Amino acid sequence: MNTFASRPTAPTPVSASDWQDRGSCRGTDTDMFFSPEGERGHARARRERAAKQICQDCPVLTECRTHAFTAAEPYGIWGGLSETDRNRHRRRAGRAPRQSRDHGATTRAHAVERSESTSPVTLPTLAESSRSVRSAK
Repeated sequence: MNTFASRPTAPTPVSASDWQDRGSCRGTDTDMFFSPEGERGHARARRERAAKQICQDCPVLTECRTHAFTAAEPYGIWGGLSETDRNRHRRRAGRAPRQSRDHGATTRAHAVERSESTSPVTLPTLAESSRSVRSAK
């Protein structure tokens, strides 16, 4: 079993990695956050949900997510986002917010998600919005 605590370095160099020491994933098996060769479908979805659950209330969610975007992490769950999620956010960066069904008003979560860029300045807003949407459910 590989854990983040036993892992010698992060997959990509991190200049100020002290935030990693405070992550909720510290000491967790890294296999939960990185897809094994050939994993697909329901097995992948279950593993990703479990990893994202750990990230949900992590005190360094924003730092982790910022790192994933700025270092262009190609694999794994970082800051509660899978590589598919991160690619989707990159594609959506700069697009107009989607209109909600309530008389054309744009919801905050959609506005943040759609207008979010990969800049570290806007990533905290996305993380805060994600948390507020989850807590409202």
